[in-house]
Amino acid sequence: MDLTKKFKVWRHSIEPTKKDTAESPEYPGIITEGVKLAKEKARSILESLEQEDPGTVMFLGGASEAIRTKSTARVFGEEAKRLAQEKNEILVLTEEDIDTRKGYAKIAQEITDSIKTNPDKKFLIDIPLFVKEFSMNPWTTKEGDYSPYTKAVLKKHSGDRVESMKEMIGETESIKVGIVKGRVFLYYKGNDPVEL
Repeated sequence: MDLTKKFKVWRHSIEPTKKDTAESPEYPGIITEGVKLAKEKARSILESLEQEDPGTVMFLGGASEAIRTKSTARVFGEEAKRLAQEKNEILVLTEEDIDTRKGYAKIAQEITDSIKTNPDKKFLIDIPLFVKEFSMNPWTTKEGDYSPYTKAVLKKHSGDRVESMKEMIGETESIKVGIVKGRVFLYYKGNDPVEL
């Protein structure tokens, strides 16, 4: 069995701004247009999974304390599940499908058993868990403004966002920060860039 690991990052959808009150009532932290964009991204995530071999497990997990990250993951999972109903070869498990009262070890065993008993299927598991490394602290305040730390690093680098990000995340051989047409991107081991 090939246990090749692939790493892809999808960024959260569009958050409401202070002047924008069109937050989605169903998905807190993102606007209605952001829900539409996240549903389109869910389609491309599912298309990506369709290209993989049977037995592939794609895990969509990882969120920061920002509610929009969890809401975006929920949109991805719910829309992917809806779309996958038309496709017999893909099974989608969302947070809604999992009874967390069972305990995580039992949940992990149930998911493992499901994968083992369906070797001809592809799996998308969407559970937006908090990942400390995705935390916005110490970069932003709860209000979404730059924290004093971020302001100090930006000042130190004369407003250069690339150099500031390199210092804040600790650029390594695996992680690179770049800028294209004024937009800052994070590159991880040759995977698709993520706009910061």
